[in-house]
Amino acid sequence: MKTSPFAARFVGAVTLIMTLAIPAWAYEIERFHEPGPGSVNTWILEGEDGVVLIDGQRTIQAGQDLAERIEATGKPLLAILITHPHPDHVGGIPSILQAFPDTPVVALQATADEMQSDSLGMFAFARRVNGDAYPTQLATVTRVVVDGEVLRFGDIALTVDDIGAGESIAMTIFYDQQNGAVFVGDLTDNDKKGFLLEQRTTQWLRQLDYVTQKYGRDQTIAYPGHGAQAPLSKLAEEQAVWITDMHGLVRVRIEDGVFTDEEATEVAEEFELLHPGQEPVAPIPDFMRLNAQAIAEELLRER
Repeated sequence: MKTSPFAARFVGAVTLIMTLAIPAWAYEIERFHEPGPGSVNTWILEGEDGVVLIDGQRTIQAGQDLAERIEATGKPLLAILITHPHPDHVGGIPSILQAFPDTPVVALQATADEMQSDSLGMFAFARRVNGDAYPTQLATVTRVVVDGEVLRFGDIALTVDDIGAGESIAMTIFYDQQNGAVFVGDLTDNDKKGFLLEQRTTQWLRQLDYVTQKYGRDQTIAYPGHGAQAPLSKLAEEQAVWITDMHGLVRVRIEDGVFTDEEATEVAEEFELLHPGQEPVAPIPDFMRLNAQAIAEELLRER
């Protein structure tokens, strides 16, 4: 298969070595996810004094399963940190709080506001797609954090980085400087079909550049919202390729100022040839056609 002309400048070889638990650290990291289309990560940080979660799964059942996993540690749940207000990252939190009712739910004000207002209709859409599997009411953010704040939970210390709107209306990174770990939410996926429907991919590319410049040393490991952890530089590069490929396939079709349903289908099919076998980050019918239409609207608006 030929290398994509839109991606050629990003291509490079990377050697990847991954572990789920790093004994040299003060705490261990475990990836909790339920495999299959729409699989989403919660990162379990288990320290000596308790457990911290990064994000909270999509459905009621997934939240219950995650709560059982935390209970098995025999340790208290110290906090649930939210990277961004998308349904698949917060829908399981009410179930977790049933088991651990006094746990702080931690997020930026922008994330808290969107979870309350649903200004983009994402949570209403999730309830239509998931039915009774999705909670009728979301958890409330109980601790609002700000950019640059250092969060300490026993032997776990994470710095808040508010990177603004991109893949979602609000995006937060949690960075462990001592151990070279960055929890990036959906800033990067790992070999997944990403979510482009909020139409901010140009901003997303700028975020990838910013994060790579700030944190992208070879030894920095990114823990993404979907897929396994990997070096940040690798995942950021691959995400940039992914978005750039979508831009390229759509841009050649909007020169006349329109983008048809047939062209959306063509883009979805051609993109599959460039990035075969990737599972979608959300179980949405016609996901890649919708992504193509969203990119077309974004690029037409920017002309």
